[in-house]
Amino acid sequence: MLAGGGLAGIAWETGLLRGVTEQSPAAARRLLDSDVLVGTSAGSAVAAQISSGRRLEELFDLQLAETSAEIDPGVDIDAITELFLQALRAPVSRGRYSESAPSRWRRAPFPSRCAGR
Repeated sequence: MLAGGGLAGIAWETGLLRGVTEQSPAAARRLLDSDVLVGTSAGSAVAAQISSGRRLEELFDLQLAETSAEIDPGVDIDAITELFLQALRAPVSRGRYSESAPSRWRRAPFPSRCAGR
């Protein structure tokens, strides 16, 4: 069972498995050649990487690389933030009524026949 832990968890687990490989190749083979690899969150990413056919040393080196798509997705965070803030400021329409001040409603939010019940 491989645990979570975000990007650090992926690097830590990959490094741990590399250490096991160096210290006990037989134990590493039993771990890495399992029929089923189970992981949660980052552990599932490690399980997928291990079963990808890439050598463990290569996976470990990728975690130490200066650049990584995991760390820099190439998305402009300021542009994403602005889109998010625009969405928050936009009025929301719910059927005949929109989210606006009651004075702007054309009709009362509840039909008058419901009043007094």
